[in-house]
This record gives sequence, structure tokens and C-alpha cells, in this order.
Amino acid sequence: MGGTTNLKTSAVISIFLMAILCSLAAGQTIYVDSHTPDNNDGSSWAKAYKYLQDGLTDASSGDQIWVARGTYRPDVSNVNPTGSADRDATFMLVNGVEIYGGFPSSGDPNWSDRDPEIYETLLSGDINKPGDANDNSYHVVTGFDVDPNAIIDGFTITGGNANRGTAPDDRGGGMYNDNGSPTVIGCTFSGNSASISGGGMHNEDGSPELTGCTFTNNAAESGGGVYNDSWDDPAAGNRVILTDCTFSGNSSVVAGGGMYNIYCDSALINCTFENNSSVGGIYGGGGLVNDRSNATITRCSFSENSITKGSGGGFHNMDDGNANVIGCNFTGNSAYNYGCGMYNQGTATVVNCTFEDNSGHLYTHSKGGGIADYYGDSLTVVNCIFNGNSAGFGGGMFNRRSSSVNVVNCTFSGNSASLGEMEGGGIYNRDCNPVITNCIIWGNIGDQIYNYYSTADPNITYSCIQDSYPGTGNISSNPMFSSSALRLQDSSPCIDAGNNNALPPDTLDLDYDTDVNEPIPLDLAGSS
Repeated sequence: MGGTTNLKTSAVISIFLMAILCSLAAGQTIYVDSHTPDNNDGSSWAKAYKYLQDGLTDASSGDQIWVARGTYRPDVSNVNPTGSADRDATFMLVNGVEIYGGFPSSGDPNWSDRDPEIYETLLSGDINKPGDANDNSYHVVTGFDVDPNAIIDGFTITGGNANRGTAPDDRGGGMYNDNGSPTVIGCTFSGNSASISGGGMHNEDGSPELTGCTFTNNAAESGGGVYNDSWDDPAAGNRVILTDCTFSGNSSVVAGGGMYNIYCDSALINCTFENNSSVGGIYGGGGLVNDRSNATITRCSFSENSITKGSGGGFHNMDDGNANVIGCNFTGNSAYNYGCGMYNQGTATVVNCTFEDNSGHLYTHSKGGGIADYYGDSLTVVNCIFNGNSAGFGGGMFNRRSSSVNVVNCTFSGNSASLGEMEGGGIYNRDCNPVITNCIIWGNIGDQIYNYYSTADPNITYSCIQDSYPGTGNISSNPMFSSSALRLQDSSPCIDAGNNNALPPDTLDLDYDTDVNEPIPLDLAGSS
């Protein structure tokens, strides 16, 4: 009997200990609410920490921190409730700790009560004189060597000013991430700045993932919104992933008003770049710069971005950059020099994109209202529409000293050139001979196609070109557009007049069937 009792007791104790271990493994929830009294222990909303720093100090891997609406500054804690005004103060991410903002500050809210838009939760670097950025935190949030389980979700991060003049305190005003891969969800980075790079966020040698984030009114020398680099180890294969993110009203002095990537690959999905700007110079990129990196840009929008003295109003693919641009819209962007919508100096494949109403600041300097390719290694443009773009030369497209330009299944209409004898309203080619197939070049103001100093005429075939152009399969009949979207009427002479063998291979697997040797299967509408 005694042995049986001890066996049962041992079993009960084992189950109890297992439950405790499972509970510990699951982690605890730590509560923070700026409206509560000092000296709480964070164990419940009623006993919530007043200061986020105390919650972070208490947290370890597996824990969650729930933060109620309010403003939290990195230099205050229970130990120092009046603040230290120490500019090195920062909210340091903890490996495996999830931090969630957006909870109401009254009652006993559950997860379902969380709404970061209604219950704004601010992390502010304005730690000393209100409104004076010169004494703000260098970095509002910092992550060192953290993995994807370090999550920050639902905060507005504002008032960081990385202006010390020495690294790393001259970059990443809103957030500085070093050699880590944090997960950032639903955060707004607003009103941050840096003297060198990454006004909103600087990622150094890491692979963070950002979802649903907004970068607005941040500023830096380069990468006003975000700056990503892997200078220390370019071969490390670091890759930043951004999904459903918005860049608006950010600015830079040198390059990348919205975002700048160098030696750091990126994937951008459903992102928006609007009203970002850069002064530029020999560099550019009002919206986005891809420099010596691989970028895949899918279903993104570039609108009203500008570069004052450089090139690439919307997007600048720089030397040795490799960019795949798929299903994107470039509208209303402007540049001083090359590529009001997009500028390519590297290798780029552009598929199913629209370039509309992009223009040059000064027609005497602007070249390529939609796209410009200058000394590019390779540019392939397939199933794209160029409409209403304008520049001094090459209203729709400008190509100069390019190694390889291949334009297939594209429409150029309503574009304009303003200089010389309005040279290249549709396409301007200088010192290069692009291959143009299955295209419609019609209704542009100025020459439909203009060639200057090219050793031979471009290889243009199976295309419909106003005023005619020599080449196999070319026609000069009215294409009969059905709408402002430049679709064709059913009776258009361009229907079935192209050469299907001219389509490049589907190396990007646009239809996700794993066949990368078939011709590109999608049409202008993105349908197979």
C-alpha cells in the first residue's frame, strides 16, 4: 500500500513539475502602462510597470511585454523616474522577447482589445528639452545580435537623432540594428534623423523582416527612411524583407530618400514609395536605391518621388546592382538627369510595369522620362506601358552606351521629348543598339524612335511604329487603342501580329510553375 501511494504521489509531482516547466517555457506576460504608479512589478495590468525600460529589464527569452497607450522614453525607469537626459539611452531589444504596443490603458484589456491605431503607443527619443532634437536619444530602439524571435509590434518610434559624428551614433535615429534579424511589425517611424544614414532605421550586417511598417518624414544623408548595408561582410548573404510597408515624405542629401541598399539584398512586396526626395548629385534615387545588391521588387508603387540634382526619381539601380522589378507602377516621379521613373546602371529585368506621367525637373538635363539606361550591363523590359512621360530626350525611354537592352511586348504612347527637334518622344538611343520586338510606339510627341551615334540601327521587328520603321514584321497601321489604359480594340491590326518566339525565358518563374525555361507567360494585364 505504501509503495503504491508513493508511486501515485511521484506521478502527481512529475505532472505538476512538467506543468511548471511548460509554463516557464511558454514565458510570462509583462505589463507596462505609463498611467500607473511607480514601483509596480509588471505582473498584471493593475500592477503594470510605469516605464518600458523596467519591463525590458525584467524580460527574458519567451516573454511577452504588453504596453498600453502613452509615451515612453528610454532614459526613465523606476530607478530614475525623472529621466537622465542621457543621449545613449535606448530601448534595447531582447532575444526571444516579443513587445506589443496598442493596448488601452483602462480596465483589464485582453489581446482582442489591442488596436495600435486607436491606442497609439509612442517610443520617443525626445528626452530633454521638448522639441529640441539636438539633445534627443541617438537611437530610440537598438538591436544587437538578435534573432527573428525578437519582435517589436505596434509602436510609433519618433524623435531619434543620430548626430554624434562617430559610428554607430551617426546612423539609425529611430532604430539601429547591428548583426541581427529582428521582426518589426506594424510600426511607424516618424520624425527621426541621422547625420550619415538611416534616419528612420539603419540595418548593419543583418536580415530583419518588416511587415506593415510606415516610414514618414525621416531624414539622413543617405537612406532617409531606411539604410541597409553589409559592408563588413558583403558575402554574408544578408537580406532585408519588407512587406506592405510605406515610405512617405522621407528625405536624403546624397541618395535614397526613401531607402538605400548597399551590399545587402532585399525583397520588397506590396510596398509604397511616395513623395520621398533626395538632393543627389552623382548619386540619386528619390524613392529607392539598389547599390551592389540584389533586389526583388514586386507589386510596389513609386509615385511623386524626386531627385533634385541626380538620377532615378523613383528607383535607381546602381553599379553592379541586380534588380527584378515585377508588377510595379511608376507615376509622377521626377529627376534632374537620367531616369525620371527608373534609372539602371546595372542589371535589371522589368516585367508588367507601368510608367506614367514621370518627368524631368529641367528638360535641358533630363533623359528618359520613364526609364533611362546608361552604361547598364543589361536591361530587359517586358509587358510594360509607357504613357505620358516627358524629358528633354527620350520621353518614354533613353538608352546610352548600354551593353544590352531588350524591349518586348511594350507600348509607348503619349510620351514627349522637348529638346532639339523633339528627339525621341518614344525612345532615344545613343551609342547603343537595343533589340525591340512586339512593341507599339505610337502617338508620342517628337520622333517615335531617335538614334544618335549608333553604329547600326536598333534591331526592331514585329512592331507597330507610327510613320513606319524598317524591320521584319513591322507595321505602321493605327493600333486602335480602346481606352486611356492603352488596351487594343478587338479589330486592332496589332493583335496576333507579334513574334511569340521573341519572349525571353521566365527565369523569375512569374506563374509559379517551376518552369524557368518557358517564355514569360504573362501579358500586359498580368494574365497567363
